[in-house]
Amino acid sequence: MSVINLAIAGDLHGAWGDDDRELLLKVNPDAILFVGDLGEGDFRLVKSISKPATTFGCNAW
Repeated sequence: MSVINLAIAGDLHGAWGDDDRELLLKVNPDAILFVGDLGEGDFRLVKSISKPATTFGCNAW
């Protein structure tokens, strides 16, 4: 059985900043799951992550 280190971020509402990016570098997950509202009208945040990332139940407004 394989084990992956998965980071989960939820209901960001556009409030993702440098501190969050630094935390991801420290945690160094294999993949990231974004859940809930992202905000800011699109999925630029998910596309900007250099790790495999996906969304679940997200809406962009």
